[in-house]
Amino acid sequence: MHLSLNGLSDLAVSLINDSRQANALLQTMQGGYRPRQWPIAGVEELVYCKTNIGGLFFDAVFSTTTSHSATITSHPVQNGANISDHMYDNPVSISMEIGMSDAMATMVSGQFCSAYTKSVSAYRELVKLMQAHQPITVLTRMNQYPNMVIQGITVEDGPNTLTGLRANVNMQQIIMASVATEKVSARNWTSAGSVKRGEAQPKETPTSVMRQGEIAAGMN
Repeated sequence: MHLSLNGLSDLAVSLINDSRQANALLQTMQGGYRPRQWPIAGVEELVYCKTNIGGLFFDAVFSTTTSHSATITSHPVQNGANISDHMYDNPVSISMEIGMSDAMATMVSGQFCSAYTKSVSAYRELVKLMQAHQPITVLTRMNQYPNMVIQGITVEDGPNTLTGLRANVNMQQIIMASVATEKVSARNWTSAGSVKRGEAQPKETPTSVMRQGEIAAGMN
């Protein structure tokens, strides 16, 4: 690349006037192409405004399918149709198709650098999130969903993805339940061998016809 003095001067003025362009050029020189549409912000700000899975930001989100459903309970009756008297929400499920390119810089600097390529690092980070069995927060364009876990990851690997990653990530929400506690009486319960007089004792009932005959004949 050859630039004249005038060219360098124009470039310097342009970079001074546009900090976004300066950052994009710096990222290009350091680790790949960075689109101008990508925000220049810290990860804390991005978590609340950009689609992500547990704080992981991907180059592209091709599609997001969010499913809300509910179950209506029913009870059969002797005559007529079943009676429906209750309804409860099912866990939210999200299916997200994401893409990564090794020719691009990461949206968050240093996020995908654990492997020899960015796409492999992104795949391994997703698997790590799934194997951790820990609830995460998922943000889509529509809403924010807490208490999500990764249920499955499907990866397409072929000639078109040799320098990238294309994966479907299926997630489901965990419904948290509170545990109720009950007070237990402090009364001392007695066993059958130490029952006080005056308390009713269980009476043995013969269970077989032969045993009943033995008792009637006076045979113990």
